[in-house]
Amino acid sequence: MGYQKFKQVWYLPDDKMWVPFIRDCGSLTVFDDKIVFHGKKTNLVLTNIFDASLYKLGWVKIQSDNPPSQVVLFADGRLCGLMGALGGTNKILSAVNHFMQNQGTKNP
Repeated sequence: MGYQKFKQVWYLPDDKMWVPFIRDCGSLTVFDDKIVFHGKKTNLVLTNIFDASLYKLGWVKIQSDNPPSQVVLFADGRLCGLMGALGGTNKILSAVNHFMQNQGTKNP
C-alpha cells in the first residue's frame, strides 16, 4: 500500500469530552507499519492499534496499546468539517482498518 496521507485532520487526545473540542489540526499519515499525526502542537505515532470505529459526531475513534494505552479521535477537518460529513472521515477509518488488517488485529 505504501501510505495514505490526509491533510487538515482534527485531533482529540481522548473520548472523555462529551462535546468535541478540536485539540489540534494537522496531517495524518497511515503507513504499512504505523500511523503518524503531525499537528501544530502534537506529534503522535501509533503502532499497536486494536480497535477503530466511527464515534460520536463523525469522529474516528482509535484505541491503541502504545505506552501508555490510549484512545485518540480524528476527523476530516477540510471545509470546517463539512468534508468529514461527506465521506472524508470514512476514508480515514477505511485506511486505519486496512492498517489493522495488515497488522493482523482486525477481526474479519
